[in-house]
Amino acid sequence: METSLKTKAIKGTLWSAIDRLSVQIINFGLSLAIARLLDPSDYGIIAMTMLFITLSNVFVDSGFANALVRKNDRTETDNSTVFYFNIAVGVAVYAIMWVASPLIAKFYNMPLLENVLRVTALVIPLYSFSIVQQAILTINIDFKSQAKISVSAALVSGVVGLVMAYNGAGVWSLTVQMVSAALVRMVMLWIFVKWKPSQPFSKKSFQELFSFGSKLLLANIVVAISNNITTLIIGKKFSSKQLGFYNRAEQISYFPVSNLTAVLQRVTFPVFSKMQDDTTVLRNNYLKIVRLTSLLSFLILGLLFVVAEPLVELVLTSKWLPSVGLLQILIIGIAWWPFFALNINILQVVGYSKYVLAIECAKASINLIAIFIAMRFGIEAVCVALSVTAFVNSFIYTHFTKKAISVSWLNQVKVMLPHVVAALVAVVATGLVICEAGNLWIKIILSCLIFLGVYVITLCVIDKSEIKVLRAMFNDLRRR
Repeated sequence: METSLKTKAIKGTLWSAIDRLSVQIINFGLSLAIARLLDPSDYGIIAMTMLFITLSNVFVDSGFANALVRKNDRTETDNSTVFYFNIAVGVAVYAIMWVASPLIAKFYNMPLLENVLRVTALVIPLYSFSIVQQAILTINIDFKSQAKISVSAALVSGVVGLVMAYNGAGVWSLTVQMVSAALVRMVMLWIFVKWKPSQPFSKKSFQELFSFGSKLLLANIVVAISNNITTLIIGKKFSSKQLGFYNRAEQISYFPVSNLTAVLQRVTFPVFSKMQDDTTVLRNNYLKIVRLTSLLSFLILGLLFVVAEPLVELVLTSKWLPSVGLLQILIIGIAWWPFFALNINILQVVGYSKYVLAIECAKASINLIAIFIAMRFGIEAVCVALSVTAFVNSFIYTHFTKKAISVSWLNQVKVMLPHVVAALVAVVATGLVICEAGNLWIKIILSCLIFLGVYVITLCVIDKSEIKVLRAMFNDLRRR
């Protein structure tokens, strides 16, 4: 049983990685091509809609997807009940968005936003029709099918967006790209998952699942507001072009660690759910995941930091250079993001969803205070404030993880420290060697080589076992 689970986890990790990386590479490549054709203000307009779309999808899901995955004795009645609930909420929320769109456009003083929001919000009902199918694939640790679905949706929607941008559609190219991705994903999930509701709505099943999901719903509402409130404030306080620079910097900075974390998180949630009754085993495996995540995330973020300027100029053109400074500031705070996600993941596994809500409320409060203080000093100050609060928030997350599985802030930082030191040394060394002038390609390649060399050498000096961990992981994957 344990061997079978381990094999599933390894295969799941591999396919989850293929899913995330292939989709993100496709999306990243196509988005770069689109960004060269569009103005930063077009991205600023889309960014203004994201708080409302993200918040709406949280209501549609209401924590039921994770409740299904976590429940080991789930039934067809549970699946059907969640399906009916999701669709009802999805349609209702879209109707609310349609009515509210003129008010939102007035808030931003941007009439175009009314129609943009009404079209973009179509992703909400489309999402509601496939939540159960997505949960079923996750329960079965079937990330191979998810990879095929995600790649297809990314390719189709990306090409549609690129063609529209090339033909001068402006912000509508981004809008239609989002909707077409949601549509293709929904259709393919129905094709791949041979499931349809076969039982009536059950009040008893709803109450049982909602007892867990409701706490996640409240937490996810706070997360959605907390993660997008900066965009709301910047969109109101600054110009759409400045919001576009911030949005692009945020997307690039989140790109590597969010994908790395998502790969591990999607696999570890169902796997750890099967270990939830053995705290010692859960704790040991959790620290292994933290160590692996730390080794890779600080390596990737450090690389991104040192190549930020030439990379942005090369792939996005010089009109996007104002986003470089914002990007580098945000990277410092985003380094904590994977560990926030893993801490939340483990709390959900052991059923401590009440802690998740407490964490997100505390984090949101701290972030809001910091943002409102910083925004009077400019958009760069807002980014600095977010990086500082990320460090402060790390104590909140780990306080509750210690309660759940006896893993403290210090336990996790000890695991992360060699990678932090190696990344800092490598960033400084690269900055001292690489000069401002020179060909952009040469600058990027030399920066990567120097950073990687110094990072590995520093790790070997601090603790050679870190390199052994990485080598063992790849050897294990190759054998499997």
